[in-house]
Amino acid sequence: MEDGSPRRVTQKDIADRTGHSLKTVNLALNHSPRVGPAAKKTIEDVAAELGYVFHRERSGRLGLIAGAVNHSYYSDIIDAIVQAASLEAGYGVDIRITRGFIGAELQTINELDQLGAEGLLLLSPRVPEARLESLVRRSRPIVVVNADVKARPGLESIKVDNEKAARELTAALIAKGHQIFSYLSGPASQTNFARRQGC
Repeated sequence: MEDGSPRRVTQKDIADRTGHSLKTVNLALNHSPRVGPAAKKTIEDVAAELGYVFHRERSGRLGLIAGAVNHSYYSDIIDAIVQAASLEAGYGVDIRITRGFIGAELQTINELDQLGAEGLLLLSPRVPEARLESLVRRSRPIVVVNADVKARPGLESIKVDNEKAARELTAALIAKGHQIFSYLSGPASQTNFARRQGC
């Protein structure tokens, strides 16, 4: 239910109206010399017309930390995040690859904080939850994907209930009359353990 308050104008609205890309709009509003004077004036005029408020204290950037990108699981999630962040919310996304090293993850979080990232997304992080505790700030939220962490203010967790999913899959196979089937898993992990528990 709408409360009657006007919708916040985003950089995507300006991009849609002017025909320029989100990147060009963002550069123009940051007075980058990479945008020509004619395009800059058009973007600024439309921004003023729409009532866009440019918060210079905000970076307009999100940090995305993943162990790898050459895996279908990660690449699909990364693509969806970038699409949603840039096309729907007007954010740029800084993607960092850590190869699954805890030290690299911690260093990358600090680097993205120094660059002013407004939020961090961690895909299957190796950093222990206890180490994440000191990095959680309400002013810069962290969203963890595919890791078992307890959600709290400033920290959200998105993960599949692997045990429940395996149980439902097993029930579906039995309902179709199958009596003998095998489960093939990858290396030992909490994910694979939960799936075996559900079979």
